[in-house]
Amino acid sequence: NLEFVLIVEKGKTTCSRDKKEVERILLNRRLQLLSTDFFRPDCLRIHGKVDNYSWEPELPSARISIPTRYLVKIPQNPDIMSLCDEDIRALIQILEDCRCKNRDEELKILKEIWIQHPGECADLIKSIPRILKKMAHRKYRDEFEKHLEDIREIGRGNPGDFALIAAELERIENQARLRLRD
Repeated sequence: NLEFVLIVEKGKTTCSRDKKEVERILLNRRLQLLSTDFFRPDCLRIHGKVDNYSWEPELPSARISIPTRYLVKIPQNPDIMSLCDEDIRALIQILEDCRCKNRDEELKILKEIWIQHPGECADLIKSIPRILKKMAHRKYRDEFEKHLEDIREIGRGNPGDFALIAAELERIENQARLRLRD
């Protein structure tokens, strides 16, 4: 949450510079929040050019290259802060359109990356249990069990990667058994 202290002085009008500064702070905060999300790589490819481990979004007036591995996370980048407000708004719109809509979608994408890049994506693999834990509720029982089964299957083919998350998966599965029992 952001808090602003507003000082109201009777007789003075708000200048446009002040409004722009507040708007810029809010845009930067929105970008900061989006940097914690996962994105659909296929959607990012549609909205920009991909070159090795970077993504160049299609923006109205600027060209910027954003380093990103596997096109699923967009890190905070100082170059983004140098963009004009119009370009930042366009980037925010692209990122909001391309962000994963739910935990199910996030897990599907992470599993695909794990299959395609075994032994290379430990940081992403370590986020799987955290996401799976959020699905350990009756409402998502079928999806939870399917993802857990898929993760174990992928893990059998990649024991080194699976070792990174095995203990936490076991803990989540035990916790889920308590929550999901009839």
